[in-house]
Amino acid sequence: MRLPDFRIVVVALFVVASCNSEKKQTMLGNYSDLLAALFQSDEGLFRGIELGMTQADVKTHLDPKKITEEAADYLLIEDSLSNNRHYTFDCTFDEKGLREIRTDVFLYDQENADSLFAEVKNYFTKKYGAPAQARDGFFWLVDHPKRPAKIALVDETDFYMYGKLSITFFDREIDPELDPRDSFPVNDSTLAF
Repeated sequence: MRLPDFRIVVVALFVVASCNSEKKQTMLGNYSDLLAALFQSDEGLFRGIELGMTQADVKTHLDPKKITEEAADYLLIEDSLSNNRHYTFDCTFDEKGLREIRTDVFLYDQENADSLFAEVKNYFTKKYGAPAQARDGFFWLVDHPKRPAKIALVDETDFYMYGKLSITFFDREIDPELDPRDSFPVNDSTLAF
């Protein structure tokens, strides 16, 4: 008589175990380990972070050991993806919270830089729709109830002796007027070429 009860328990445990072992499908799961390591999450604009967050909220998404500089309105994060690949990203805050994230990725292999640029472009296009093209890259406009964003992806490799990408997420409402020649903001030092 106890045998059927035992079978039900075993089957139930098997079902629960198999459900827990299934990996949650993410967009990043369709891309290289390099892109997944850089972005770490499909949530938010970057690593689960959204514009408008407080500095305390942003820090919950960061490894405190990687924060190399901190002020009331600024955070700098530096880390390596491997021996020849590292990145920095800085977060700038104002009275409304996080205003800008500037990410610089340094790749000492030009082939990796080209493929990462293409992957980031593809990732953002699937996530946010078709981009607008600019002089040296692309940009996307992202609606968000707290703080709408503009994302700029720029290949800065020509200015360096190695691969370098810049990804900037910034508040669309404080974005200066656009220059019709290249679709990037005029006089914006964070996107200077």
